[in-house]
Amino acid sequence: GNVDILMSSVKLRNLVLKYYNSPLAYFTSPTTVVERIIDYGKKCQAAHLEIETGDLLQNYKKACETYKARLEEIEDENFAKSQTEKNLFYENDKFTIVIPLTRAECIDEGTKLNNCLGNYEWNNWLRNGYRKVVFIRRKNAPNTSYIACDMDNNFDIRQFLTHNNDYVRDEEANRFRVEYQNYLRTLVNN
Repeated sequence: GNVDILMSSVKLRNLVLKYYNSPLAYFTSPTTVVERIIDYGKKCQAAHLEIETGDLLQNYKKACETYKARLEEIEDENFAKSQTEKNLFYENDKFTIVIPLTRAECIDEGTKLNNCLGNYEWNNWLRNGYRKVVFIRRKNAPNTSYIACDMDNNFDIRQFLTHNNDYVRDEEANRFRVEYQNYLRTLVNN
């Protein structure tokens, strides 16, 4: 009981002093050492890692990397689930829909279209399931990025933009938007 608590507090004190007195700028005060130890424990627990003894800084960085990777996996899983709850696919004779299921696909499309799809849009709307996104492709060029289309959870199209977040000027594509919005309305009550 009390001996274990005392030994734990002595170990913690020695650990704090060891890292605080080390030349590592990462630990700027005894408080940051304790904060890192607590954060290390939380990240290990969340990422299902064993708490390792040894070099705290190395173990903490490893836990942070594993925790971040696990969070990204969970976000991708949640995004894929949100994207597949209803059938977002639609096509006509000129255009077809590509449904992304991962952040990597959103980043790639955002890079190709020079927009915020893989960062701002992902961080604020997509990873949380607040919006859905599809990519519109010309059927005669299905591997070429053309339009990014996002919608809210009521399936109302919020953005329908081409390269550099420019408005779509292609009349056929705008007709497709109307067709697609009409299709999306059928998903609301299904």
